[in-house]
Amino acid sequence: MSRILLFVCMACMLVCHTSCSDNAVGLEAQTAIQASSASDQRVQNLILRAREGDVEACKSLIYCYRDGDGVEKSFLNMLLMSMIYTQKTGGDTKDIVSYFKDNEAFKLICEILNTTSFNDSSEGKLQRLKQLAPVEAKAIEAAVKAVSDDEIAASMHTIREAEEEGSEFAPLLQLIYYEKLNDEKLFEECLIRVSEKFPFYYQLLGDLYAKEYYESEDFSYIAKAVDCYYKADAHAFLLPNFADKLLVLYEKFGKKALPEADAQEIARLKRIAGSI
Repeated sequence: MSRILLFVCMACMLVCHTSCSDNAVGLEAQTAIQASSASDQRVQNLILRAREGDVEACKSLIYCYRDGDGVEKSFLNMLLMSMIYTQKTGGDTKDIVSYFKDNEAFKLICEILNTTSFNDSSEGKLQRLKQLAPVEAKAIEAAVKAVSDDEIAASMHTIREAEEEGSEFAPLLQLIYYEKLNDEKLFEECLIRVSEKFPFYYQLLGDLYAKEYYESEDFSYIAKAVDCYYKADAHAFLLPNFADKLLVLYEKFGKKALPEADAQEIARLKRIAGSI
C-alpha cells in the first residue's frame, strides 16, 4: 500500500536540501497569489512571509489548510506545507501527525496509506473512513482492488470518478498508473490538474518541462519550467533544490531564462537554496 504514497513521499524526498523582495518577479508572484483560492488577506500575508523564510508563517498555513481558514480545506496541501515546515525547523516528518485532529479522516488516510499490507486493521479504518470521507475511501478502496485483484481498468474508472467527486488522492493514484504505463501525455495532463490544486507539484511539472527542453532544445520549455517553479514559489512551496534549479537556469541562460530577475531576486534564491 505504501506505493500509493509515491507522489506524497516524493514530496518528502524533495524536502531534503537545505526572503521576498519588491522586484518585478516578486510582484508577479504576488499577482499569482491574488488570483489563487487564498483570497483572505491574512492568508496572503502569511504566504508572502513564508516566501521570505518565516517559519511561523509556514506553521500558520498548515492550520489554514487543515481547517479551511482563508483557503480551501486540503489534507494534501496541509501535509505538503507541514513537510516544508519540518524541513525548515529541522524537525521529523513523523511529527506531521501532530497537526491532525484526533479521529479525523486526515489521520485515518495517513494510517491506511502507510501500511505495508492491507490487513484487518486497515479494513476497519477504511470502513470508518467511508463514514468520514467517502470519496477518499472510494479512491483508496479502488486502488487496493487494483493491486489485489489486478482489475486495473475498472479500478481506474472508479478512481477517475472519485477525482470528479473531489478526492484529493485520486489524481495522485492516476499519476502512478500513467507513470507505470509510460504514457507521457496522460501523465503530463494529470500532473497539470494536480498542480492546479496542489501548487507544490508545479515543481515536478517544471522538471518535466526542463527535461523536454534537453530532449528537444526548444527554449519554450525552459520558459514553461521557470513559470512552474515560480507558481510553486507564489504559494510558498518553493524548495531549496528548485531554487537552485532556477539559479542554474539563470547561470546558463541569463536574462533569457529569468528576464526580470535582479540582484535582490538572485540573492533571495541563493538564500532559499542555502548557498549563502
